[in-house]
Amino acid sequence: MSRYVACMLTIVWVITSLVIGVVAAQQPANIDLEKLTAKVPNAQALVDQADLIVYGTPREEPKQEPTNQKVNDGELVIFYQSFEVKEVIHGPGSRRVEIVRPGVEPLPPPEDPINLVYPGPLADSVDYVLFLKQCDTTRHYYVVGVWQGVYPLDPQGRTIALLEEGFPTFHGLTVEEMKRKINQLQS
Repeated sequence: MSRYVACMLTIVWVITSLVIGVVAAQQPANIDLEKLTAKVPNAQALVDQADLIVYGTPREEPKQEPTNQKVNDGELVIFYQSFEVKEVIHGPGSRRVEIVRPGVEPLPPPEDPINLVYPGPLADSVDYVLFLKQCDTTRHYYVVGVWQGVYPLDPQGRTIALLEEGFPTFHGLTVEEMKRKINQLQS
């Protein structure tokens, strides 16, 4: 009987350890808000700081984690958003990455300047080219330069440099042209 109890306790301990490990791996332990909200001075720095540059689309409803910090009339939260990679432009290949972005809940109106610092999740069903930096974990990335590293594609498949945030160097390019431009900046 005691051998049976010892065996059952071992099984319960192994399963509990696995569950705790999986839950812990889902969220980065320490989110550095300074990194998530830092700007870069130019397009060259954007390329240089990116560990991963991808073309793809956000998928699924973003998850959020409270920070217990107040911002204006809301609470600062960290959004975790799954991003389906259609093509890797630079960096290690992956079909899906988890994007980490700070935001405010409730979401402020788009014209609110707080969105420039704490942008919240990306719009789903929109294609983007993103310049990403790896967090301390292997599957979580943040956007370099907040909005500076976000280039939505218009219906013709050309990038849009967001007003006063995106770099004109990357405006109006197809994904192939973007790859060539990035390669030029890397050499």
